[in-house]
Amino acid sequence: SGEGRGCRGSGAAARGEACAAMFEKRIPQREANKDRFEIARTWAAYGSNLIANRNQIAGQAYLKQARNTFLEIGANGELQRLPPDEERNV
Repeated sequence: SGEGRGCRGSGAAARGEACAAMFEKRIPQREANKDRFEIARTWAAYGSNLIANRNQIAGQAYLKQARNTFLEIGANGELQRLPPDEERNV
């Protein structure tokens, strides 16, 4: 539940870069462990962070990966925590 907690919300650009580096290190670790739930949580946190730092396209891509994985594994609680799917609102 603490995935990227210090990286959410508004903050200085330097903090955004530090958060991006943390996620870019953590994602391959999660993928190597093959824990789909934790991978999806990391993608969701990173996607939200990217959107908060004005990188909408990449953020939405990570959120979509997270959403699809949560759907596949039946993680409905995590699905409800995700921001609305912008593609479906068009």
